[in-house]
Amino acid sequence: MVGKFPAVQARGTLAERTYQALRDGIELGRLLPGERITERALASSLGVSATPVREAIRRLEQERLVERTGPRTVRVSQPTTETLRELAYTEACLRAIAARFATAKISDSEVDQLQQLVDRMEKAAALGETQVVLRLASEFDQTLQDASRNEVIAALAANVTAFGPSRRWRAVNQIVQHDPSTMKKRMDDHRAILDALRDKDADRVEHTVRQHILSATDYFIAVAMPDSQDSPP
Repeated sequence: MVGKFPAVQARGTLAERTYQALRDGIELGRLLPGERITERALASSLGVSATPVREAIRRLEQERLVERTGPRTVRVSQPTTETLRELAYTEACLRAIAARFATAKISDSEVDQLQQLVDRMEKAAALGETQVVLRLASEFDQTLQDASRNEVIAALAANVTAFGPSRRWRAVNQIVQHDPSTMKKRMDDHRAILDALRDKDADRVEHTVRQHILSATDYFIAVAMPDSQDSPP
């Protein structure tokens, strides 16, 4: 357990920081599905007392990310394929709604920033720099979400995220290796989102964002559950 987590950062309350560290640990794969953990080991690894750990675990239980197995022990939840699909769809819908809201609120400078990111993505793709493309795509998504000016939707989307950043990156890498043309398709999606934003077409923005996110769901599930029968070819 020791060494699984970086030191808890000095931002927000101790309970909030502990919760975020544990949630990140689950999303990033430091804590694996089905892994049993104790409050004492978590407190030692994070360098905090047992009290903020208990508070964090209560929140994670409410989010169904961990399951209580004893008075002081929990297990990281191991969702079914069906649950992952439902979570992925819910997250896609929420992020698409945020993009819809952004359509009416986004500034010209933010649109220009998205344009620059798309241009840089295309240049990186032409050079075969997949990791750079993925990083820029993530920055594009975050900029668009920030433009919604809606913290409630952003928080809801974060709370139903079925796949952490590391699993997403691995999944997209698998997509590109299986069919390189999918990289162009995903960049075309970003271009289509940008065009719809410029046209102030909220329906098109929402639809394109939702489909863009859902298009990689099978690969995300394959990475999260390698033995799944739904693994892509």
